[in-house]
Amino acid sequence: SRSLMKTLEEPGDNVLIILVARSTKVFPETIASRCQVIALSQVPTETIAASLVAREKCSNDEAIILGRLARGRPGWAFTAASDPTALSHYKQAVTRITDVIGYRLDEKFQYARELAAEFRRNQTAVFDELDLWQAWWRDILLIKNGLREAVVHTEWHHILEVTGRQVQNTDVARVIRAIGWTKNVLVENALPQLALEVLMLELPRVSGETPTRI
Repeated sequence: SRSLMKTLEEPGDNVLIILVARSTKVFPETIASRCQVIALSQVPTETIAASLVAREKCSNDEAIILGRLARGRPGWAFTAASDPTALSHYKQAVTRITDVIGYRLDEKFQYARELAAEFRRNQTAVFDELDLWQAWWRDILLIKNGLREAVVHTEWHHILEVTGRQVQNTDVARVIRAIGWTKNVLVENALPQLALEVLMLELPRVSGETPTRI
């Protein structure tokens, strides 16, 4: 830390140091206080789609789908366009989420344990899955309030609608806040299994009749 602080305080000539992180909380205060914080916003879907058509030679329909799924992350969209496994892994993660929503509580806790074990191996993958959870519930909230054109997971439209009919706006808002809380406490080194089990308790009860496949 001392070496890094020294570098930040006295960088070499013509040197620009950029630190990229989800939150300034991942750095010690002594480091964060020496940085200028620049919040990066999401890239519009239309911009990503146009770039996919121009750079990756995607069809218009494919570019729009990938642009939506990217949720403002052009890097993800370019990777998915060039690597078929990226989109496959994404669909598997969405399917896993739709399954968990209809699980019994003991099954949800098993999922939490598995995700906690993954957190020890690959924190980025777990944060990505939690981001996906938030995006999923956001889509449900959009559908419930008549904003279908803004939905990201268009291929799962029917599942979103069926789930949305079983929950209230307040339920969805509570889950979205709970996911945000979970990400924050994980950044602050909370016990992963405990934090994820608490999140499972916040999921609204959904009937097992909810379809889980597209």
